[in-house]
Amino acid sequence: LIYMYSKCSDLASSRQTFDEMPYRSLISWNSMISAYCRDSRINESFWLLNQMQFLGLEPSSATFVGILSSCSLCTLPQGLSIHSHVIKLGLHSELPLSNSVMSVYVHFGQVEEARCIFNSMGERSIISWTTILG
Repeated sequence: LIYMYSKCSDLASSRQTFDEMPYRSLISWNSMISAYCRDSRINESFWLLNQMQFLGLEPSSATFVGILSSCSLCTLPQGLSIHSHVIKLGLHSELPLSNSVMSVYVHFGQVEEARCIFNSMGERSIISWTTILG
């Protein structure tokens, strides 16, 4: 329901559904974080990420990919913060996440940092190549 409401641009109903859930799974947290990102409310998505971690739920690569997909809305420090979380949680070797982090660095003109990520990738996709060459 959270996802459906957000796709219909009804963030208030997404949030109400989320708030009324007796138990929030990682999927529900990710859905709400992505809903905020889709609505260009990147600060709220970061707040929700911090709240989720405060409550003891570890984010997944999908959590970070959801936030990083809105990298044009975030600041470089926010992107660096996400990259730091990714490394700390040992998720840096996951291909979609590496591509998303690399994309943030390219977006902010940090080509050398993006190249370091690209060079450290054990596996690369067409997205990896397009990101580093684009």
